[in-house]
Amino acid sequence: MKNKKRQKKAAIEMSLNLIILLIIGLTVLALVIGFVNNLINKGESQFTGQLNNAQQQERENVLNKPGTFAFGPSSLRIKPGEAEKMFIKLGNRNEIGGTSLVVDANQLDGSGGTIGGTNTETKVAIQDVIGDCGLTGATIATPGMSVSAQEDGVFEVAIGTDTTKCSVGDSFFVSLTVSVTPDGNGAVAIVKTATVTVDIVE
Repeated sequence: MKNKKRQKKAAIEMSLNLIILLIIGLTVLALVIGFVNNLINKGESQFTGQLNNAQQQERENVLNKPGTFAFGPSSLRIKPGEAEKMFIKLGNRNEIGGTSLVVDANQLDGSGGTIGGTNTETKVAIQDVIGDCGLTGATIATPGMSVSAQEDGVFEVAIGTDTTKCSVGDSFFVSLTVSVTPDGNGAVAIVKTATVTVDIVE
């Protein structure tokens, strides 16, 4: 009789332990899923056109600057694992109605590269000042844009940083050299460079 009671008690304790372990496992799984979703959302936010109030104001300021080329801001303060945006204005002074300036959507890593387009080409170069965050942990992304003849447009550039490769105090430059052929005949008429300083902060 005592053995049966002990067996029953042991079975109940085992069941309780299994239930507790199951609850702990589900809790940990929920936390992991939440963490992964947060990382994915942060990554996606680098490419979306959604701008906060300060970014929207900066975009308007750049668009309203005189001339066919402007950019801003000239410096960014970014937390590790996050991204901030800069904006580049291009003016299409083509007299032929059908010729647009198009910047393709693209993402580059710290090694840089070229963002193509129609009648545009943007060369991206990164140079570290302090640390190696820029070359090893930076990402450059743009959703692209299109500017019709006789119009001005702004394309946004999201500069992101990797939490594992970027530390507080790191600093680097991002240079974007834009070549524009506004008349559509292949002759480069405008070559301008936008340079932004990136400081990694807490």
